[in-house]
Amino acid sequence: MMQRRFIWMLVMAGLTAAMSASQTTAPEAAEGLTIGVLETAGNVTLSRAEVLSRVSLRPGQRFSAAEAASDVRRIAALEAVERAYYSAEVVAGRVALTYVVVEKNLVRSLALRGNQRLSDSRLTKELTFTTGDYLDVFAVRAGRDAIEQLYRKRGHAWVEVTLNEAALEVGHVEYTIDEGPRPKIRAVRFAGNNAFKDSELKKPVKTKPRKLLFFQQYYNPDQVAEDEQKLIEVYQKRAFLDVKISSEVVFGKDKETAEVIFHIEEGPVYIVDSIRMTGHTFFDEA
Repeated sequence: MMQRRFIWMLVMAGLTAAMSASQTTAPEAAEGLTIGVLETAGNVTLSRAEVLSRVSLRPGQRFSAAEAASDVRRIAALEAVERAYYSAEVVAGRVALTYVVVEKNLVRSLALRGNQRLSDSRLTKELTFTTGDYLDVFAVRAGRDAIEQLYRKRGHAWVEVTLNEAALEVGHVEYTIDEGPRPKIRAVRFAGNNAFKDSELKKPVKTKPRKLLFFQQYYNPDQVAEDEQKLIEVYQKRAFLDVKISSEVVFGKDKETAEVIFHIEEGPVYIVDSIRMTGHTFFDEA
């Protein structure tokens, strides 16, 4: 199937090149001559009628290069069209006018390989396109990033999703997924905390060995980074304005488990010594 699509692309490329080469008649040589033949070329998903519905020149009319150029712009405005141009040849004193269409590529197939923990149906929910849509390379690459982000949220910190860029040329979107290990959170510890008990610091963080005693939690580096910020907020609310917090992760065998340690440098407590107001006119300080 891939070979057939590739051959089809070569045929289309050859047709486009041939049409460009056949434009041996300069537009000024055809200017004002009667149009004898009107054709379209290159259109696959678009019908001949759909293309010609955008043009104003017709057989029997006088050829105008300016009007043909306007027709091309209207054809190019169609959603399915990547670009368009025209070919005008003088044959036996009449103009053979052909509008050539280069259509946008389509998503002809979508494949996900290597995914075991997440199903195809779940992963495709992260994509903004589906089979049959016009191929948007930026959307396809954004889909790769979205799939990686979903895996990371599910605890696959080392997931790698690769995109077959060569297959995109023929409309085939293929993601290959290396899920990598998924470490379970074995323990969460705090080091350097004196102002707060461990039990107080565990409340704001979402990195936990288990959630509600039943649901296993997995290591997520993005979540650990968010927890660091949450801990900073806790300390700063208690006037530890210079607090510094970093994290350390100790992995078990084959990265099956992870112990997260939050290292805390509390720093000094800032106390308001006095409040002074200046510039007041109508009120006493007392």
